[in-house]
Amino acid sequence: MEVNTESLVPGLLCLAYLAYCVIVKGAFWKSKFNLKDRHDGEWVTPQEGPIFFILMVLLFSGIGIYLTIEGLNII
Repeated sequence: MEVNTESLVPGLLCLAYLAYCVIVKGAFWKSKFNLKDRHDGEWVTPQEGPIFFILMVLLFSGIGIYLTIEGLNII
């Protein structure tokens, strides 16, 4: 079975980031872009931003699962 590492590695990284944010931190990083400090941002919990949190879970799980399956040449 041939493995496509160009898709597998980013897919696993998406799933790892999802697990870290949901299990360890309980929040997602929301960047606040400004010209003075480009690393400014905050952790957003489900209580502070439930729609943002749900969208991030859907985004990272969807992309992670798709890229992992593509990397394993299932699709």
